[in-house]
Amino acid sequence: MTALPLDFLALDGEDLTDFPGMYWGLGARILRAARRVARTPNLFGVHLTNFGCGADSFVEHFYRHATEGKPALVLELTSIARSPAC
Repeated sequence: MTALPLDFLALDGEDLTDFPGMYWGLGARILRAARRVARTPNLFGVHLTNFGCGADSFVEHFYRHATEGKPALVLELTSIARSPAC
């Protein structure tokens, strides 16, 4: 298997009209990549998220929706000592 970062995918044409509230730039890029993965038979998503709180926790739910049920791996990395914002 070859891993491709989302920066290697052409995402400009991916439609996000069903995510009108996604105002985080990186969140929108992640969802566009998920759309591309859903439409491409030989691509599968690996979503590496940093924390179980904050913006990443919201994007994960939308990511699963955007992949349209296609299998994907979601890895959540976090520290034992959570930040005070959680």
